[in-house]
Amino acid sequence: MIWFVLLLTIVNAALLAWILWRIKILPRTPEPSLLDLLDQTKHKIDSLTRHFQTLNNQTHNLDKNFKLSFSSWGLVRFSAFGDLGANQSFSLCLLNPTHNGFIITSIYTKDGSRLYIKPIVKSKSPIHLSPEEQEALAKAKRHLKLIKLDT
Repeated sequence: MIWFVLLLTIVNAALLAWILWRIKILPRTPEPSLLDLLDQTKHKIDSLTRHFQTLNNQTHNLDKNFKLSFSSWGLVRFSAFGDLGANQSFSLCLLNPTHNGFIITSIYTKDGSRLYIKPIVKSKSPIHLSPEEQEALAKAKRHLKLIKLDT
């Protein structure tokens, strides 16, 4: 039993000597000072601030472009001449967030189709609108209101 304790003590002493030898061999990295840590943090904050400013500028540009894009639409299908055509005529209104856009109307007849376009400025047209075109405009305006409620 004593031999076992003696052997265990020798193994532990050898292990401890090996650990101390490894510690001396391994290079030690100096701990950064508080000033170094503050300087690193300042650089990171400056970098994040620049990144945030870039993202803010991109968001501003997207907002400007969104006001020019057509984000709302209204579609009405109808039969232009009573029972002829089976609702193959249509009026399509496209509006941007500033209520500007246009209405395209296609009138289907047995001889062909006619296509008309009318401008829309601030939800009004300088050209007289048919009842179907007025309905398409109303649908587009309702859709625009729904979009504004979601954002």
